[in-house]
Amino acid sequence: MIRKARAVWYGTGRGGKGNVSSDSGVLADTPYSFSTRFENEKGTSPEELIAAAHAGCALTLRASVPSLDQDTFDRLARDAERNCPVSWVLRTEITLDAAGLLDRQT
Repeated sequence: MIRKARAVWYGTGRGGKGNVSSDSGVLADTPYSFSTRFENEKGTSPEELIAAAHAGCALTLRASVPSLDQDTFDRLARDAERNCPVSWVLRTEITLDAAGLLDRQT
């Protein structure tokens, strides 16, 4: 899957402002500025977006997965841990704490 985002900035430094948008539409001209980064103005910041992306790496996972055996669950969880693209970009290691409540009727 390829997703793109767009950031637009008007002005310079402390007095400037901009907005960010994403292909998915989740971000749609979402404001960001010096004040959204370093003060309490409503909007986002690059740091917030990075934090949200990293939180989405499933650092703690509790799952109820019908019709999935434990070995397959464990393999998929290890694969997600090893191949988290956000961790690759940040050059950080993640550890995954995964436990599945699996359907024992399979």
